[in-house]
Amino acid sequence: MLANNPFTNIYLPISAVATATAEKIISFGSLAPGWHYGNGGPINSKTIDLALAIYWQFFLGGLEETDAFPGADGEVMVTAYFDAHYLEVIVESDDTMSFTYEVGDEEMLPPLEHRPPEEISKLLAGVMRGIWSTSAFCTVTTSIPGRNKIVSKVWHSKTPPKTAEPLWFSESVWTPQVRPSVSMQGNTIQPA
Repeated sequence: MLANNPFTNIYLPISAVATATAEKIISFGSLAPGWHYGNGGPINSKTIDLALAIYWQFFLGGLEETDAFPGADGEVMVTAYFDAHYLEVIVESDDTMSFTYEVGDEEMLPPLEHRPPEEISKLLAGVMRGIWSTSAFCTVTTSIPGRNKIVSKVWHSKTPPKTAEPLWFSESVWTPQVRPSVSMQGNTIQPA
């Protein structure tokens, strides 16, 4: 579904199922023409793919409270919330993105408009690292896979753990696995 996706650092577990927000984003491709007071129509598949990539970046980054909204001009707004933090990415119909980040009623960055997706993805990664390194500790737990469940989940705690070292991560834990390889030269078994 995410063909030609610029978000190459996102790896989903095979057992991941679509959540309510992901299903909502996918449904935007079936909007009726004129759904917004005579304007708007179905959102194109590339915009939906980019909106899903942003959603999964939020979700896999530990921001589980999310929502999405279609725009009458073919854009999709994806939002995430944690405590007083509010993150908003608008996937524009011209394949660019706009980003807003607020804590409480204060803008933490000036709004960025019509930027390349790669730039917004990198910015989001940094913002989410900042949220977890300054406002919460987290512990990764594994749940038993089942129908409509995600295999693993990140739990955030406002109370620091009673250990010498914090249990938060400063880097993404979603990285590709590298398989070791061995180069062999010549015959290793003598012919009989």
